[in-house]
Amino acid sequence: MLEEIKQELDKIKDCWETQDGISDSDYSKLEKKIFDLKDEESFSTIMTLLISLRKKIGLENDWQTEQWWENVSDFMSEQILETIIFICSDCLADDFILLSEIFEDITQKSKSKDFVRCIEETSKKYSAACEENNVFSVIQDCKNFL
Repeated sequence: MLEEIKQELDKIKDCWETQDGISDSDYSKLEKKIFDLKDEESFSTIMTLLISLRKKIGLENDWQTEQWWENVSDFMSEQILETIIFICSDCLADDFILLSEIFEDITQKSKSKDFVRCIEETSKKYSAACEENNVFSVIQDCKNFL
């Protein structure tokens, strides 16, 4: 199943290459397949697939974007320890910037001070990218929420 998902994702151009992105039905099918791997694959593998899926969403597709934000923030909040480990250990700069879209949602759902400390520390590792993408203000909002 994992290889099948990777192949499907590879066939679709990233949204930064095209505005079209992925159809709603294909998006829903792929997202379901990825979440169905929860019992078989590592958290890191699932997050990598979810991040790849996010990159397939067309620039103007609000429905898919909102679905991704809601479902992925729920997933990460429910598994906050794995989320912290992933962000602190396995998350690359581009992925960290992409995930910053949902940092506030994760903070509100998990109410985890450890999560906020984690994103604050990780932002120092990627300070130039975070400065360029206004991530520091997102992190400040997370801190203010707690």
